[in-house]
Amino acid sequence: MAQLFCEPFPTSSWFLSTDFPIYLFNHAKHRLQFDNCKGDLKVQGYGLIEIIDSFDGLGDKFFCEHEQQMLSEKIPWLAIVVNLYFIPSLYNVPSFKLELDMLFPEQETVFHHLGRYLFHPSNQVWSRTVRIYEDYIANASKVVGIQMRLLEHLGSNGHEHFLNKMIDCAQDNGLLPKSIKSNNSTQASRIPTQFITAIVTSLDGMYFKRLRELYLNSAEDGSLVRVFTPSQENEQKVDNQEHEEKALAEMFLLSFCDELITSPGSTFGYVGHGLAGIKPWILDNKKNCSKMVSLEPCFHAKVTYGCKCMPPKDALSVQHNIQSCQDVTWGIQLKSIIL
Repeated sequence: MAQLFCEPFPTSSWFLSTDFPIYLFNHAKHRLQFDNCKGDLKVQGYGLIEIIDSFDGLGDKFFCEHEQQMLSEKIPWLAIVVNLYFIPSLYNVPSFKLELDMLFPEQETVFHHLGRYLFHPSNQVWSRTVRIYEDYIANASKVVGIQMRLLEHLGSNGHEHFLNKMIDCAQDNGLLPKSIKSNNSTQASRIPTQFITAIVTSLDGMYFKRLRELYLNSAEDGSLVRVFTPSQENEQKVDNQEHEEKALAEMFLLSFCDELITSPGSTFGYVGHGLAGIKPWILDNKKNCSKMVSLEPCFHAKVTYGCKCMPPKDALSVQHNIQSCQDVTWGIQLKSIIL
């Protein structure tokens, strides 16, 4: 982490000190469990909760006012193991909502401001970002970012279909101009009307190669489209420092784009468009693509709330400031609301 980010807090740190007794947290012993209607805790002292891919519905108690008050009184240290963006559910806790409304009067900008405030890239990550920016982005009239997940389950035909949807999305919505299908020397020799940069971030190099081939010549409107990819990693390399530096740099590069196309359910894409503060075009299975209705990332979980001894209810029926996600239909996200 220290190789990827700088400290965001003056005279303090977001890292635990080396002598912190983190070993006290035991998944079996300290995992939080609420005792049905009573809301009593089955653990004393240190507490641990997991909000991860296999989110098990603990939220029907954890995101409730009474339980949060009880945690603050009885649990000196709470560890959260998390890989999901659970901020939408924090709004279900009245005391948290009051604070969140003051911090974020424009509700759909929560991630944008948190990301800009907390995520300061390290010197090596920022140097990589600046170098690519100056070479490919700085002098462009327009910058279009295209983020495509590596979707192994699609198969060869599925990848081709997804690729064509991406191209149609870019051209049909005016993000990129129509390409010239044949090598027309007259068109190619024209002075470009504008210079457009298309950034393709994906582990699958097919998307970059095909788009580059498409714009070898000037486009129909005379624009010169320069297509590039910051890296060609082919596969995700877990715990590989250089690989992670490249990934973070690419998220920041996406944040400099004027327009974005992202693939559904991609947290990589969420970070890019969230830092940019723009609503991307998102590919889906029904249409070629559609404009996102909220800047906020999606909480990838089927959340229920069972506060005040009530049976668990679907989050959408309880919270009025959330909506179903466009790309992950069972998830929830914050609506566009200005207080």
